[in-house]
Amino acid sequence: MINIDDAKSRFETYCQNLDTLISQDLNESDTRSKLIDNLLINVLGWNEEDIKREGSIDSGKYDYVLSAPNIKLVIEAKKEAFNPNLPSKQNKIKIKTLYQSNKNIIDQIRNYAIELGIQYGLITNGKQFILAKLLNIDRTNWKQNECLVFDGLSEISERFVEFYDNLSKYAIVNNGGFKFEYQSKIIESTTLLSRIVDRDKEIVRNNLSADLTPKIDQIYNYLEIIIFIRKMDSSTSDLDKTFRYLNLGMVAIYLLFILSFFTRYSDIDLLRNTKIYTLGAALALSLSMILF
Repeated sequence: MINIDDAKSRFETYCQNLDTLISQDLNESDTRSKLIDNLLINVLGWNEEDIKREGSIDSGKYDYVLSAPNIKLVIEAKKEAFNPNLPSKQNKIKIKTLYQSNKNIIDQIRNYAIELGIQYGLITNGKQFILAKLLNIDRTNWKQNECLVFDGLSEISERFVEFYDNLSKYAIVNNGGFKFEYQSKIIESTTLLSRIVDRDKEIVRNNLSADLTPKIDQIYNYLEIIIFIRKMDSSTSDLDKTFRYLNLGMVAIYLLFILSFFTRYSDIDLLRNTKIYTLGAALALSLSMILF
């Protein structure tokens, strides 16, 4: 992986060589091999084993899929002469704002993302970049997602730290994803927190866990005794009687535990529901049948 200082130096070399390459009137295949491959590997630090090229799927033929731990990125590479309609000097913009003027290319890469099960996509011609989250697992409108936009090499040079932090292998691996997405989540979380009523008051926790744990331990102790006796190879009448008494005792304890628990925590208004008693009896009967 390449650190940011080396990446910036290599990017400057990439920019210097770009004019020569552009004069060759690159097609889409040349753009991939001479521009984007160079940028991904030599500037952003991706290895060959991280890159899958030109995969065929039902919705078409994607250009790249980059793979890092726990995250993937599908890339649609357009020929150098293709210029997506991007607003200048805008770091982030909602997908819905770009959609009408870039509908075909956005639909194309999103179809790839859906079929591949990849949330994030990158559209680039080697000079301009659109990085976006194309799928939402929470069923919210994907067009409301913000995408990260770089409109030309000069803008990338001015915002190189942001470019590196979101597209280099080093940054994605160390950040566990795309940094621009994390910043959006922080803003969303802060907004949600600000809406909580009495958020500055001390949180009062109940003692449910402290009361419940000893009762569970007691039940497990009785279970261990019963299972131990069950394993004993004996059929004496005294042992059978002891076994039956323990069985009945276990059932009684189980019933008392359930009823006393819901009696104590009757503030949730479950005590009035006769289903609780039925459930307790059914559980006790089931436990008895399983053990004996």
